Amino acid sequence: MSVSATGFLRPTTDDQFELVLHRHYDVKPETVWTVLTDSVECGRWMGTWEGDPSSGIVHMKMVAEEGDALQEVKILECRAPEVVKVQQGPADQPWTLEVHLAENGPTTELTFIQPMARDFVLSMLSEVGPGWEYYMDRLVAAVAEEDANEIAWDDYYPALKEPYAVMARAAEL
Repeated sequence: MSVSATGFLRPTTDDQFELVLHRHYDVKPETVWTVLTDSVECGRWMGTWEGDPSSGIVHMKMVAEEGDALQEVKILECRAPEVVKVQQGPADQPWTLEVHLAENGPTTELTFIQPMARDFVLSMLSEVGPGWEYYMDRLVAAVAEEDANEIAWDDYYPALKEPYAVMARAAEL
């Protein structure tokens, strides 16, 4: 399978950027929302979660990552079926992740955003970018009711490492 880097960096300040990826679906936002936010459906492409979302925190086990550890996910914003914004990762350097859904006639446009400091872009974008391409394509498969497990990580990494490294180097300028 041939994949390409679809994401781009959008500067927000001199030292801050957003990694942005778009995907389109031939279904209404509510369908995509369910696959994004329901634990069982989310488990088909990214990971299952447990806990009470109304508490503002759930714990997620990623399906395609090594280890069995649950990671804490803080829910920063949740407006069905339009926006979900979460924070996950280590307490000293958590990742903020946003997904926006917009209805466009019979289709839905998804915009994924991960804010990043310049030093993170320079050190991690060539690793993180291919990972989000992989997960976003797994989401496409899950929404289409296809088997996301047929999407192979080896098609994304290292193939997309260099295009994202080029983006990172451009951020140095």
